[in-house]
Amino acid sequence: MTPVDIAHKFATRLGTTLDEQAAQQLASIFVRQEVSKGETLLAEGQVARNFLIVEQGLTRQYYYKNGIEVTEHFCCEWEVVYCTDSMLMREPTTLMIEALEDGVVHNVPFDEFRRLCDESPQIMKLYVRLLEDGLVESLRKTDAQRFESARERYETFVRQYPEAARRAPGKHIASYLLMTPESLSRVRAGLL
Repeated sequence: MTPVDIAHKFATRLGTTLDEQAAQQLASIFVRQEVSKGETLLAEGQVARNFLIVEQGLTRQYYYKNGIEVTEHFCCEWEVVYCTDSMLMREPTTLMIEALEDGVVHNVPFDEFRRLCDESPQIMKLYVRLLEDGLVESLRKTDAQRFESARERYETFVRQYPEAARRAPGKHIASYLLMTPESLSRVRAGLL
């Protein structure tokens, strides 16, 4: 798949379109990276300078709370992973990004992307959609944690993220859902 095709696919995933000129502008800043399972793509303490478009594979964002890994987010094909506060505020991140499968990602340098936003209304619209998508996802997760039972959280996760539910290790799914692996097993077995 060419970088221009990836730009179009990225836009489509976010519910918008790019004409050829905007797609070529965006594609020109992509940096393709092959990743290996277990590879850290962003480490704690680094400043996030890129967002990543996942072309192939599965990634997760996670952080440590009281010495325990807590999964914040999963991304698979044609989804975008980024650390909002670090990228926008240019501060060291507490969120890490790890490849859960071998794959291919496209690094999009944030400063160059913002420059393109100033030049192209279509790319600016894409940026707004990217931020809106992240905000809605964050609100949905927060609401699920506040209002849903363990079973409901799991069912919502499977419905909204079927690929991650199928491909991610159970321990990471459990931490995403804020439950123990044992509780996740009981939910899956219909015992909880």
